This record gives sequence, C-alpha cells and structure tokens, in this order.
Amino acid sequence: FRRELDVRMEKAFINVHEVSKKYSIDLRTAAFVVSVGRVAEAFEMRGSLVWLTELKKPSAICDG
Repeated sequence: FRRELDVRMEKAFINVHEVSKKYSIDLRTAAFVVSVGRVAEAFEMRGSLVWLTELKKPSAICDG
C-alpha cells in the first residue's frame, strides 16, 4: 500500500510542478489549477453522459 501511495504522490507532485513551471506560479496555485482542471473535466464528462441519457429516453426519440 505504501509503495502505491508513494507512486501516486510522486505523479501528483510532478504534474503540479510542471504546471507551476509552465505558468510561472507557485506550487499552491498550481495545485489549485490542476484541481480545477480535474473538476472541469469531470463536468464535461458528466454533461456528455447526461446528454446521452436524455437521448436514450423514449420521449426524446419520439419528439426528435
């Protein structure tokens, strides 16, 4: 378990560090940027899934 956690933490740090360097911002702000990006990605995926769910409803097929 400890090794898996170390690997995940290292990947997370590398990602945050790269964002920090790319945008010339501190690590705390870079971590925020990364987290907001993840939330935005989740919303995009959820929006796509909601659209597909709506499309599969019989009323959407009959009306459209």
